[in-house]
This record gives sequence, structure tokens and C-alpha cells, in this order.
Amino acid sequence: MCEFISWIEVTRGGKKEVLYLDDELVAEKRSKRILEGSKDNDFLGHHAIRAVWGLKDNAGTEGEVLDFWNADKLPEVLRSKLQDFSTLKRHFGKMLEDFAQKDDMEYIIKNASKDEKWKGLKEFCEQTLKASLLRGVTTETLKITVRYDLSIDELVKAAKLNGNVNPDVNGRNFKEEKHPQKKVEAVLVCLNRYASTEQVEAVIKDLHLRPGIVKELLSFSVDHPKKQTEFPIVELGSEWRGPGGGRRVADLRGWYGGGRSLGLDWREHDWLESYRFLAFSEV
Repeated sequence: MCEFISWIEVTRGGKKEVLYLDDELVAEKRSKRILEGSKDNDFLGHHAIRAVWGLKDNAGTEGEVLDFWNADKLPEVLRSKLQDFSTLKRHFGKMLEDFAQKDDMEYIIKNASKDEKWKGLKEFCEQTLKASLLRGVTTETLKITVRYDLSIDELVKAAKLNGNVNPDVNGRNFKEEKHPQKKVEAVLVCLNRYASTEQVEAVIKDLHLRPGIVKELLSFSVDHPKKQTEFPIVELGSEWRGPGGGRRVADLRGWYGGGRSLGLDWREHDWLESYRFLAFSEV
């Protein structure tokens, strides 16, 4: 949900006021202490405004404008701080860089004013969005031997999986080509947050990696069998369209009693923060 820019109109001491947060206020020690533990998007919305200004849940009238470059939609007190791109960066730039969510950035990128005074806003948001995707990302690198010379069916057997094995992960459903074995470094990428496949692929690309494929996933399971009992591991580099037309990708995960399973996941679904995505150097 887009929350920039938000404010709350209140009456205090018989005087009407517009309360909001900007870079200066959010940077204060008191504000940081109050907002400690809040999710990123809370800093841009009414929840944070109420917390910092000490307002009750039902106090005041909430306001919000997405196209903040249209000054006539803003309260008078905010117009001077959002006159153009330079004033936006001066008063709210840090908040946007640190706390804006994907939907906030995408809305601005798509709809930003083309007026000369807002020149640079779109590029700023594009760069901020890219940086936000990489924030909190962790990786783990492990050496493996990719057995390109084996078929997918042979690799399933070689992995010695002792949990549930989806029979649709086979050489008929997934494209396979045979090549000599190759020793490589596999990278497990974790976004550490709920993410879409599009976001995961963008992060992998920004890390100058490519998504793994089924043979690489199974080879990983052969060489590091215990890893999938710690967290689910997914390949996004190959897929199978099932009878219903849905796109499926293969994954490794733990099974009951320390077992190891091989399954299929919907490519269009979002991923929990625990997921790791198999990737390799683009070279």
C-alpha cells in the first residue's frame, strides 16, 4: 500500500495543525526509539505519525496524497517542502531511500510529473527501488560438481532423496542437455523477506548471477544433502507448464524426521523469507 505522503489534521489548544514526519523528525533519537521495531512502510504512514506525535488511534483526520507533485492537493504546510525535486530530497529523501516500499516507488516511477522542476524524481526512485531490493539480502557460496552428463531421472536417483519425490520432476517435463561435468561455486541467495519471483530475479541479476536449473539443483542435493533440511531451496532457471497451464519450478526441502524431498512450486506465487534461490555466476 502506497503511503507517501501522509499526514494527520488535528486541533490542539484550539488551533488546527497538520502533523507529519520528515527526515529531520525521523532522525531524532526520540523518534527512532519510538519507532524501533516498526516495519519499513510504517515510517511513511499514519501509524508512525501517531506514534511520534503521541496521538490516539481515533484522533484527527488522516490525509494522504500519492501524486504529491500536484501541490494543490497538499496542506499548505507541506507545499513549501514539496515544491520540486530538490525540496523533496531535502525534506523526505532519506525517508524514501530507507523506508519506501516497492509499490510506493513503482507508483512514482509510473506517474511522476514531467514538469522540469521534478526532473530527476523518476531516476531517483528507480535507483532507490533497486537499492531497496538488495537491502538485507544474504548469500552463501558452496562448491559443487554439476553432473550435466547425467539425465534428470538419473540425478533424482543419485540424490538419494528419502522424503516425498514429485514424479513430475523428470526429463520429459524439464528440458535437459548433456554436457561434461563441471565444478562450480553455487550461490544460495536469500532476500530475508516476503518477495515475488520478479523481485527475486531482479536481485539475482543485480548480483551478476543467473538462476540455477533442475540439473544444478539436483547436483546441489547430491553434494550438500543436509542443506535442504535447513531451508527450502528453489531453482528459477527452468520450468514446466503443467496440464492446467501453470508454471512450475523445482524445489528441495526438508521432510518429516529429517527426510529430504523434491517438489514443484508455482512460479507465480510469492516466496516466504526462509527460501533460498540457487544461482551461479553469469560467466
